[in-house]
Amino acid sequence: MPAALDIDALSERDLPVRGAEKQACMAMLSRENCTLSAVVERIVLDPGLTVAVLRTVNRKRGANRARLAAVDSAANLLGQRQLRACIENLPELEDTCRADNLPMALMLWERQRHAVAQAAHWAHLREDKSPSECGIVAGCVGLPELMTCVYHPDAYRSVVTLQNERGSQGASVRVLGTDFAALGRHLVQRWCLPELLDDVFRPDRYEFYRPLGIMLASELARQADAGWYTARTVACLETIAEYLGWSYERCVDMVHQVAVRSARAGAVNGAVPAAARLVQLPGEVTISGVAPVRPAAPVRVHTDEQQARLQAVLLQVKQQLQGADLRTVLNVTIKALHTKFEFSRCVFFLLDKGKTTMRPRIVLGEDSHALQALEIDGGSSRVFASLLQKPQSLLVNRKNRSRYEPHMPDAFNAASADTFACMSVFADQRPIGLVYVDQHNVKPFGADQYACFKTLCGVVNQSLRVAVAQAQMQAPAPKLRRANSR
Repeated sequence: MPAALDIDALSERDLPVRGAEKQACMAMLSRENCTLSAVVERIVLDPGLTVAVLRTVNRKRGANRARLAAVDSAANLLGQRQLRACIENLPELEDTCRADNLPMALMLWERQRHAVAQAAHWAHLREDKSPSECGIVAGCVGLPELMTCVYHPDAYRSVVTLQNERGSQGASVRVLGTDFAALGRHLVQRWCLPELLDDVFRPDRYEFYRPLGIMLASELARQADAGWYTARTVACLETIAEYLGWSYERCVDMVHQVAVRSARAGAVNGAVPAAARLVQLPGEVTISGVAPVRPAAPVRVHTDEQQARLQAVLLQVKQQLQGADLRTVLNVTIKALHTKFEFSRCVFFLLDKGKTTMRPRIVLGEDSHALQALEIDGGSSRVFASLLQKPQSLLVNRKNRSRYEPHMPDAFNAASADTFACMSVFADQRPIGLVYVDQHNVKPFGADQYACFKTLCGVVNQSLRVAVAQAQMQAPAPKLRRANSR
């Protein structure tokens, strides 16, 4: 068994680039009429070039500024001369890899190209403000595996072997002494890569659509390497369909088309593109390539499954809220929090119009008598007055309760649980109330539940904004009086 991986030493190395892409960029930068946009189109085809450019420009920007994830912006900041210097000294993959390891490395490079195409297309479908950034970050998700495969090929093969033989989620930990997600987070910090990439390596961030979509694109590309019709690939496609809110059949058609477009755009020489496996029938022997290596599971194995279930529920509830009126939105939300997200007591406190008093309007859960009789004066409480300023949430637990308790009404402190969460609800920039959930002292709910609570309440606020806007559009226009009318 290979020795444990020295991640500090590994982070001092550069991710190699494919020789053909490096030479093409250098040739373009040598021309007098060179345009950076054309060079950027070549850079994003190779994860080594992408990482090098983002790494260089973000280090120059310093630690106090947000890290760039857009290669075109990074290239413009560097300029033609510095961009050439950044690329010129990068090691080439063909020279860095052993001859017997090069085919496996090329397959990983091709896998990243496929993930880029899928992630960018899904972000475009979801009307992401910067879909290209999602694609760029997706091209870097395989960074821990790429670095391990290039510089520690024997260790990487051991991980693959252990994964395939035993189906062990902790194969990388057993072989390398660390999991790929932890290695990825380490490289992100040492190389000043975009924060969005760090989010992708953290399952607790999957309540946000961008990192979840990028992770799913990377996972799909990984599974498709072993075949499109395996149980794991099908399960991944089902999750993607839920993520997009599509039927499974429509999602599969779209994903296959993106894989074909990715292959036509130019696959990595020496590697089999994912689209080539589409011609295989279920049960056929797959085209030889790199066996997939799934990311190591978090400390709690059930976390990924729980996250996937909660995300699926979120998507279902979001679909129910589309186009609904205020009463339906609130009823569906409180019911979902109680029955699907398993909060024991769920309450919507309605704010009296023009006043600061909030009264319980919808109450679900046993032992809710104290909450049903509760009135909250938001004007006399610093905590609730702050919550009613804008849509925001609050989590109170045993660790921080002493800090908030003096600023909340005594009746509320007596009725609330040791751990609870609440979030303000707005319609047309106007506060209309507060959503409250707890476990009624049974057990403290975890970060994943709180994240889903915040996400769902955010969906509620968004749905109400849309409902108000639609109501205003449908309202009849005021009649104009004629000039000579009396």
